[in-house]
Amino acid sequence: MALHPENMPALIVCPSNVKYNWLKECKAWVSSTYTSAVIDSGKAPVPDTDIVIINYDLMSKQKNALELRNFNTFIFDESHYLKTAKAKRTIACMELAKPAHTVLCLSGTAIPNRPVEFWNTISMLRPTEWKGKWQEYVTRFCDGHINDRGYWETSGASNQGELNALARDFMIRRLKKEVLAELPDKIRQYPLVSPSFKEVTWYRQRAEMWVAGLDSPRRNEGYVLNMLNDLRKICGEMKALPAAEWCADYIAQNKIGKPLIVFSHHLHIQESIEQHLKKLIPNVRISKINGSVNAKTRQEIVENFQDGGCDVLLASTVAAKEGLTLTAADTVVFVEREWVPAWEEQAEDRVNRIGQDADTVWAVYLTVDGTIDEKFNSIIEDKRANIKAVLDGGEVGERTSISIQLLQAMVDSGELPSDTMNKLTANDVVETTASPKDYTQGEEQE
Repeated sequence: MALHPENMPALIVCPSNVKYNWLKECKAWVSSTYTSAVIDSGKAPVPDTDIVIINYDLMSKQKNALELRNFNTFIFDESHYLKTAKAKRTIACMELAKPAHTVLCLSGTAIPNRPVEFWNTISMLRPTEWKGKWQEYVTRFCDGHINDRGYWETSGASNQGELNALARDFMIRRLKKEVLAELPDKIRQYPLVSPSFKEVTWYRQRAEMWVAGLDSPRRNEGYVLNMLNDLRKICGEMKALPAAEWCADYIAQNKIGKPLIVFSHHLHIQESIEQHLKKLIPNVRISKINGSVNAKTRQEIVENFQDGGCDVLLASTVAAKEGLTLTAADTVVFVEREWVPAWEEQAEDRVNRIGQDADTVWAVYLTVDGTIDEKFNSIIEDKRANIKAVLDGGEVGERTSISIQLLQAMVDSGELPSDTMNKLTANDVVETTASPKDYTQGEEQE
C-alpha cells in the first residue's frame, strides 16, 4: 500500500480479533501517508479514509455500502476464511474484489484441510486462467469424481506436486527457517496423563454406548463425528486437573518468569482449569481469551501478556489461533485436540514469531493414556503431511478422513468392537453442523 498510492483506497478484511492490531500497525507505519479506520458493526457507516479495516463477518452486511467506495486494493488476511464458496462472506468478498487492481491473500495455512479449499483463492487471484473451471480443478487436484449418490466427491487430494508448482506462479511462500534464521526450533511433546479408575470406566462406558447406537436406524448424519467429539470432550475433562498441575509445576520451575499459554476447545474445560489452578496457586495471574472476549479487550489482554502482567493465558484454540503475537511465552499447552491440523499450528505459532528470543519453543499436547487422545497424535501428523505436500512440496500420506482413521485405530487397539467398521454407512461419516443427537440417552443434546 505504501509503495502504490495510485491503487488506493484499500480495504483490509480480517478476523475480528485482529482488526485493531491492523489499525495499530497502519497508524505505526503509514499514518503520515494514509488515514485509516475500523468498521465496528454491520450498521456503522463506511469511513471516508484511505484504508478501511473490516472483519469477515460484516462483509455481507456492508457489501452495498462498501461497493460505493470503489476500493482498488483488497487485502484478505487469513484468507482461508474464504474457503467455503457458498458462504455469504465469501460471495461478498469475491464480488467486491473482482474489479480491483490489486488483491493480496495472506495466510500461513492457505489449505486448512484439503486442496478443494484452495479453489476460491486460486480462482480469485487467477480469474483468466480458472474462471468457470471448477470441475477441471477438482478432477485434477482433489481426486474429484461423482460418487454413488450422484454427487461430486472433492475431499481427496491428487497431483499435489503439480498444484504446488502451479501455485508458485502467484504464491510467495517460504518456510520460516529460510527467511528468519533467528526463529527457534519448535518441538512437540506428548506427555501422558494417567486417568483414575473411575474416569477410565466412564470413558469406556460412554464409548460402548455410542457403539451400541450404531445399531439404531434412527441415528442421524455425522454420527461417528458426534461420537468422536464426545469422547474427545471427555478426555479434555479428564485433563483439566492434570493441566492445572502441569502449569503449577511449570511456574514453580520457571526461574525467569516466562508466562504460559494453555489452549482448549470447550469453555467449561477452560473454566475448570482456571478453578483448579487458583486452588493450587491462589495468587496466580490468569487471563482468558475465548469467543466472548471482544476485539478491543483481546488486544489489551495481549499487550498485558507481552508486558509481563500475566502468568497463564487460558485461550480458546479457535478464538486465539490467529493474528496474536504472544512471544513473551515460549511454551504452549494443548488440553484438547482439533480436527484441523492447521488450527493447532496457527495456535503454536502465536509464540513462534518474530520477536521470539528463546532458543526453542515447545508445543505440549497432554495425552490421556489408553484413549482417543493417543490416536490423535499419530493421525494428525499424517494429516499435516497431506497439507504440506501442496504448500511446501513433498509426498502425500494416507488420504482417509481423520474420523475413519481414528475409529479404525480404536478398533485395532481393542477400544471398540471388531465389527464396528462394518456397521458404518456413508451418512455416519458426513461432516454436519446440525445439533448432534446423543443416542446414549435417546434425546437431543446441544
